[in-house]
Parts: sequence; C-alpha cells; structure tokens
Amino acid sequence: MNGSQLRTQLGVAAASLSFALLTACGGPTELSDESLTESVKGRLQAERSLAPFDLDVEADDGVVTLEGTVEAENQRMEAERIARSTAGVRSVSNEIELGDSPPAVGSPPAYAPQAPPVDTD
Repeated sequence: MNGSQLRTQLGVAAASLSFALLTACGGPTELSDESLTESVKGRLQAERSLAPFDLDVEADDGVVTLEGTVEAENQRMEAERIARSTAGVRSVSNEIELGDSPPAVGSPPAYAPQAPPVDTD
C-alpha cells in the first residue's frame, strides 16, 4: 500500500467516524424544542392565509404538534406542510380543527348591547 492509498483510507475512516459521531449526537442542525417551536410559529405567522389564526405549536424531540382552529381544510393542510418542511422537524401531529373564521381587525363585537325599548304610551 503506497502513501496515497493510506491517506485515502485514513480520510474515509475519519469521515465515517465523524459522521457516526454527529449522527449519534443529533448532528449540528438539531434544534432545541424551544427553538423548533419558535421556528415553526414564525413560519406559520408569515403565511398570509394563516396569519389571522391563533395556532398553537409545541415541539417535543422533533415531533411538532399543531393545535387551533382554521376556516378551511386547505389552511389546515398548509399549516402541516409548513411545519413538515421546517428544518429539524421529524414528524407532525396535526390536531388543527375546522371552525368559524376569526373576527376581522376592527370589526364590532359579535354581541353589541342595545338600548332598552322606548315606551311610546
């Protein structure tokens, strides 16, 4: 075995060992649950179709749980797609429900007190 072949084999062995150690330790891109939660929340809030909704995000060891209410199935699926495509997410539990739309900003409350009827007698 010449010097070039030995260097090549040592390089391959070193790379394999480095890869094994990084994989066993979670690798350099693994995020804390808190960082992952904030990353997914930020991406969901940046999506115009999801911004009006108050969606809860929790991460536990790379598993992201989505909760809350949206108007339509396509919004529910978009939230899941965004979460799945976030770096560090291993899987997504989509518990978002379909329901009423959020009130528009500046809209009057659903219940507005009314004045008592005027007696015309």
